[in-house]
Amino acid sequence: MRLLSCLVLGLLFSSLAATASEPVTIEVLPDTQTANVPRIGLNLGSRGVFGGPQLIRNLLLNPGFEGQIDRTVVIVAHATDQGFDDDQSWSGRPDGFWAGARFDVRSGKAAGQSGTLSDSRKRGENGLPTFATKGPAPALSAGDAIVLTRIDDHNLTTTWNVPRDTPPGQVAPELNDKRPGSAGKRSLALIPVANATKQLAPPARVTAYFDSIGNRAGKLLVIDGRWKFSIWARSDSGQGNLRITFQRQGSQPFLRETVRVPREWKLLEFQFEGIDRGPPGTLSLELAAEEGKVLLDDASIEQMGGGSGVFRREVLAALEKTKPGYLRDWQDQLGDTWENLIAPPDGRRSDRYRPGSEDRYGYSLPEFLDLCKKVGANPWVILPTTFNDSEYEAFGRYLADRIKQDGFTEAVVEFGNENWNWMFRSAGFSNPKTHGEVAGRAFANVKKGAGPTAPLRLTVNGQPENPGFALDMLNLTPDSQMLAVGPYILHRVNRADYTDAPWPLLFETATYMPVVGEKVSKQGKELAVYEVNYHTTLGDIDPATREQIVTGAASGSGLAKRLLESLNIGVRRQCVYNLAQYDFALPDRNFVKLWGIMRDLAASQRMRPTGLAMSLLNSALPGDTHAMRISGPNAETLTAAAIRRKDGWAIALVSASAQAQEVRFKFPPSDPAPKRLLKLDAASPSSSNENSEEVRIAEQAISKKQPLTVTVPPWGLIVLAP
Repeated sequence: MRLLSCLVLGLLFSSLAATASEPVTIEVLPDTQTANVPRIGLNLGSRGVFGGPQLIRNLLLNPGFEGQIDRTVVIVAHATDQGFDDDQSWSGRPDGFWAGARFDVRSGKAAGQSGTLSDSRKRGENGLPTFATKGPAPALSAGDAIVLTRIDDHNLTTTWNVPRDTPPGQVAPELNDKRPGSAGKRSLALIPVANATKQLAPPARVTAYFDSIGNRAGKLLVIDGRWKFSIWARSDSGQGNLRITFQRQGSQPFLRETVRVPREWKLLEFQFEGIDRGPPGTLSLELAAEEGKVLLDDASIEQMGGGSGVFRREVLAALEKTKPGYLRDWQDQLGDTWENLIAPPDGRRSDRYRPGSEDRYGYSLPEFLDLCKKVGANPWVILPTTFNDSEYEAFGRYLADRIKQDGFTEAVVEFGNENWNWMFRSAGFSNPKTHGEVAGRAFANVKKGAGPTAPLRLTVNGQPENPGFALDMLNLTPDSQMLAVGPYILHRVNRADYTDAPWPLLFETATYMPVVGEKVSKQGKELAVYEVNYHTTLGDIDPATREQIVTGAASGSGLAKRLLESLNIGVRRQCVYNLAQYDFALPDRNFVKLWGIMRDLAASQRMRPTGLAMSLLNSALPGDTHAMRISGPNAETLTAAAIRRKDGWAIALVSASAQAQEVRFKFPPSDPAPKRLLKLDAASPSSSNENSEEVRIAEQAISKKQPLTVTVPPWGLIVLAP
């Protein structure tokens, strides 16, 4: 019955639906509300090979087979003159894991002191992770923050897969040999080892996997056109064999070659034609040594003719459509080092900050800034919380130089990600006092490196639904200029929340945002939005209805409403989350199609309604927002922003009504009125772009008849542009 109601209501969604009997009047006033509002920004997101966010031309994570960085935050529970323990039992690593690691005290009386650990235990006498120092420990107190750093070049990285039945030593790092000119520290050795029952040694294998979601998404990475695989290799004997296989499960290989590997390092290159017509299936690149010890280094597999730069052309095309004012670089880099953050791909290690076997291999800060410059977006950079003083200073110096070199008008520098969120406790500071001390020290060193004139916006983050706590994070952090929050939409939907259709739920107002905005403004600081989108992961609705909510056309209008509300309380900088994530796993083993604004980057290149909404709003920006007077029947169902651009007036307007509404506009005579009407065009609020293009941006000319009058579709989004 509920789905039938949705379909009936969907018939009202077209612009032909009956309108209210009297029009609503929107009078744009000459008073400027907020000056110099940039375009809406976007979270670029992490690299991934599992699903949609295959962002880099070289598909391989850790192409140089480099080592691993572990960095984590310890909050002291107890301290002695020989060491300390953490206040969370779940944060422990195996016994001895941190032996030889560096520790840096980040808060308290001993802040700035560092040393080396002699040993560690997953559980000490107090049942907590325990750490012993070489020599006397600093004078520590409960609550002090310490960062641990461990760099391991002796173990394999988890970004490449080694079969579980591989005998020990058959696949191993080679620390004493690497290809000529490599920026890395090591290569990878494949050593076939004969066993007692076989005359010939079984091959030594290592595999990289891609695009493994399968049937529920189809192909998110399509291997069509000309491709190239390359790798440096050598064998001690000059007689080693290397077998290379690149294929999609269930289909014939795109590339299958066996080559004799010479004694000296040599770059092996293979071009091939990708014809990806088979069923969806996991892509795999397998490298197998069948004879003799083979050393491998600095591999690459990428599509040819993809243009310049490290990011895929599909990423550039998506960013050209959305035209973000900012790109936010949040890719889980909290455990990175400064040296690694700026390293080239062949010299970059993977990193992690949480316990567990998974590590991360990201794009570098220089690569990210190059992308920002190319697409005309200002950078919004997440500052790793585990840096030491000299790393923060180096970061500030480098970023200031790039701002000047690349012509950015500013860079947002955000300390960590969601420090209040216990999900990030392994590299976060949830206590506002501790957070303030650590972030304040970080900002002071960033400023020291950047100099007094660098246009940096030093930013902390907070939970908007808890304004007091968020403001504590801001007010207790010296040098902070901005509080960034994530006003996500519709966390929970239950069957009992609506009767006929769920669409009104998508348009609820974030009443906490004006409260936070007013208090931040009184402090002489700014409010920003670091992430916003739907977060519909809770509740007892069925999967089909949940998908309608988060992928339907109405989701675009609902996101636009949330963005416009923030715009109208003076929020200048906002970033939608995120570019290319296909879906998210729920506890009940279902999936919800959050949070990517692209349905996919490669196969259809269709945008979801949330992405189309971002594009629409950015067609009205940048400019100055102006006050408005809205009157008439059902005026409360409309949310609008009036923007004075250099070339005239623009209007962004969202309707939270099930009926089409006629709206008349009155503009000040000083600037030209809009000439174009753009709208989010769909047959129903549940129409989506998941399987075919059912939602698009439609454009039409505006009648010259005055006053200017338009019809807003039910649950609709329109933009009037110069």
